[in-house]
Amino acid sequence: MVLGNEILTPDYQVAFDNDQGLAALEFYKELFSVSPPGSASYAQPEVTTAAQLGKVAMFWNWASTARSYEDPKTSKVVGKMGQALVPRQKTRAPMRGIWTMAMPADIEPGKVDAA
Repeated sequence: MVLGNEILTPDYQVAFDNDQGLAALEFYKELFSVSPPGSASYAQPEVTTAAQLGKVAMFWNWASTARSYEDPKTSKVVGKMGQALVPRQKTRAPMRGIWTMAMPADIEPGKVDAA
């Protein structure tokens, strides 16, 4: 859920193509105006490195990376980081990785249930 709008319907159709979805995309687009150059293409490793080097004030990342910010061998922000829940507008929903829902369109019919 992003700004009170679901990303997918219960039957995995796009549920984001509406005014709320557009408002959410505009909000995320605005965040890039205060983000490091090139951050639009960052993946988890680049976010972690930017945080460890103190190049970002706030960021979203997996909780499993938190220990790396306290390692003086790799981090310049030891003792300066904190964690908080992602801000919400209406309700808070778990972050979900859309990649876990991918299935090839040409999957063999007998393998759909297994997939």
